[in-house]
Amino acid sequence: MNVSLKKGALNGIVSAPPSKSYSHRYLIASLLSNKRCEVSSLFFSDDIKATLSCINAFGGTYEIKDDKVIIYGNNKVIDNPIFNCNESGSTLRFLIPIALSKYEKVTFKGSKRLISRGIDIYEKILSLQAIKVTKKDDEILIQGKIKSGVFDVDGSISSQYITGLLFALPLLDGDSIINIIPPINSKKYIDMTLDVVDK
Repeated sequence: MNVSLKKGALNGIVSAPPSKSYSHRYLIASLLSNKRCEVSSLFFSDDIKATLSCINAFGGTYEIKDDKVIIYGNNKVIDNPIFNCNESGSTLRFLIPIALSKYEKVTFKGSKRLISRGIDIYEKILSLQAIKVTKKDDEILIQGKIKSGVFDVDGSISSQYITGLLFALPLLDGDSIINIIPPINSKKYIDMTLDVVDK
């Protein structure tokens, strides 16, 4: 088969795919705002569905209209909430410190594969605040509330831990500092989180 390509002007409409990274962050920021918020142009991947399911565990509610989610705060307090993250590492690592800013005891569930990937950085950070972490095959039980302070985070592992802290620490009494130990491998994702938090 012969194909001829000729010079010509481009025209038409191109739809950019929704950003899963921004979608996670806007859904979480909307929940934390305690106001009615709309997040549109969502692609409902399994990871985004996991984050949405966790909104209910935070005491928030939402409704879906086409590619839009309307979120209504997180004012309700639930005893010993269970957050089901399924296979989503972003959901797990974003939400752990946020949950610990609100609850004394939380359970995060997920696939065995997800739980086996671990939350090593959080375990180190939380142990310094005497917060107990117990891992089983498909769940992580955490007991204790996170407090403000200085947090040293290895920047070479995953920006997801830093994102979780950036969402959670402003919710606490007192100032906090995150020291990111170089190299920082995912700076663009940290900048993305700061952009969403700022907005």
